[in-house]
Amino acid sequence: MRISYYLSIISLLCACSGRQHIAQPQNQQAINQGDVRQDNLLKKAENAALAGRIKRAEKYLRKAQLKPMSRSHKLRAAYVRALIVGQTDAGRGVDALTKVIRQTKDKGLARSASTIAFRWAIVSKRCLTARRIKKKLGTLRPSDRRRFTVCQDTSRAFIVLAELMANDPQNKGTRKHLRARLRTTKIDDLYASLEIDSLVSIHGAIAVEAASRKDGNRSTNMTRLLVQRLPKNHAYQEALIQELHRPQLKLILPLSGPGHLTGRRVKLAIENLYPATGTGGSFVAPKLAFVDGGTKDLVETAFNMSPENGSFFATIALLDSAAAAQMTELARTQDHPIIMITKSDKPIRSGGPVWRALHTPILVARTLAGAAIERNVNDILVLRRKDDRYGSVHSYWLGKVWQATQRGRIQDVVFDSKASSFGQLFNTLSKYSFDAIYLPMDATQAVEVMQYLAAHKIWAKGPKKRFAPSEAMREVYIFGTPEWYSSRAIRRARRYGENAIFPAFYAAETQEGSILNATLTTKTGQPATLIQALVSDLILALNRANSTSVTKKMNAVDAIRATRFQSGSTAGIDFSRPDAVPQLFLMQLRRDGPALLSIAEDDPQ
Repeated sequence: MRISYYLSIISLLCACSGRQHIAQPQNQQAINQGDVRQDNLLKKAENAALAGRIKRAEKYLRKAQLKPMSRSHKLRAAYVRALIVGQTDAGRGVDALTKVIRQTKDKGLARSASTIAFRWAIVSKRCLTARRIKKKLGTLRPSDRRRFTVCQDTSRAFIVLAELMANDPQNKGTRKHLRARLRTTKIDDLYASLEIDSLVSIHGAIAVEAASRKDGNRSTNMTRLLVQRLPKNHAYQEALIQELHRPQLKLILPLSGPGHLTGRRVKLAIENLYPATGTGGSFVAPKLAFVDGGTKDLVETAFNMSPENGSFFATIALLDSAAAAQMTELARTQDHPIIMITKSDKPIRSGGPVWRALHTPILVARTLAGAAIERNVNDILVLRRKDDRYGSVHSYWLGKVWQATQRGRIQDVVFDSKASSFGQLFNTLSKYSFDAIYLPMDATQAVEVMQYLAAHKIWAKGPKKRFAPSEAMREVYIFGTPEWYSSRAIRRARRYGENAIFPAFYAAETQEGSILNATLTTKTGQPATLIQALVSDLILALNRANSTSVTKKMNAVDAIRATRFQSGSTAGIDFSRPDAVPQLFLMQLRRDGPALLSIAEDDPQ
């Protein structure tokens, strides 16, 4: 009886205890599921905020806050809000994260918040805050060590970067920070760093930056010494050699004022042809500085402008006659090479290191005289418009040159542009004896004149007869000026202009000219112009002069004077003379456009 009594009591107790055990886990499981869901939402919000996806982070954060949050969850929510703030304002993000760090006892959360606050403090240039957080973080990752170099002085930053480069020479992040630091380092500090043995792993990079500053002879001599000191095939040896041969050039262009359209088009072309970081084969892209010289007030400022580092090897200036005269006077005060693209005669009379690089009326006259002699011409008839200075000047110089040949006469006939004057002019053509006609005028007017000539049975003579003797047509050579080449009118002259001959300094019909024209057409949507081609060739010629200066230890002026350049898209450049354009191409107009003449193509009958 007692035994059965005790057994019943024991079974009752077991049953009661069993019910309590079952009820407790169900309640606890519901609480845990709520915490897990909040944990997941906060984790997703954190990841989205770190990825910069602010709207998504805010959405997850709102969902997590729909239910009451524990203290730890509230701190994590504050951490996520700080991350969201810091994505748009790093400084405010640092302040918000600092509050979280002070309040939390979670070491993992404090470490994460401190790491991000450290990085954002560097980004927002709060180096004192970054140093304070760095002490708490202790040992930093390599990526954070290189970030912190922004807040260190030059010597300490170089030591850290040298150590990181020694451990991982190919690390892109370290290389990026090193390049950025080098660009902001003073030239004297660069040279001092080259004497520190502990920085040997970054000596090459320091040397390349020092060489790129173009600090006169000191830069050249130091770079030459380093090329010899570095081991053969060292990663930076080729870069150093390239920097030795990389000139720093100033380009003064009319970027404002009346000629701004030409200046800006030239600038666009040169920027596409010679990008700042480009190299092509053995050619090293020069450092170019574009300066506005479009108005009289800007010319002196442009002339005196100096680079941030080093000095310019030479200056190329596209100027009108007044600006060229002004700059020539300024150039007398300095021994600095200047190549002017101008019609003014001032540069060639300066006596200093000044050159003019543009075809002149006398060069045009000599070229046409040579073409006339090759074609057995004796008498030339010049047809020019009344009160046209361009035609008057070109006629004058051809007369002087032709008289010197002692071959025959040159007859100057002036006419008015009116139709009535045209009629009177051609009625008197029978009074003149001539083998060739020179038309020193723009292409539009020249086409009109050639149409009138054709109406009077006078056509341009070519290598082959165009008409049968029975047609009673007279064929004479017709000569024009270089400006015809770039004119659309002359290309539409068709049979009236066919066989007309004119000189040109640039021609897309040459091999190099064709390459330049195709490149600019592709990159800028417009074909190359004479001035673009000329500036491009001047850059190439000065590149060669700079290499001569380096290899033969010559100063810039002497190296330029020793340079002859004939491998570009123009007819050539010769710096041994003040007038740097020595010759012109000879073009002949065909029905499909201008063609480059050669002895084989044009054998005068």
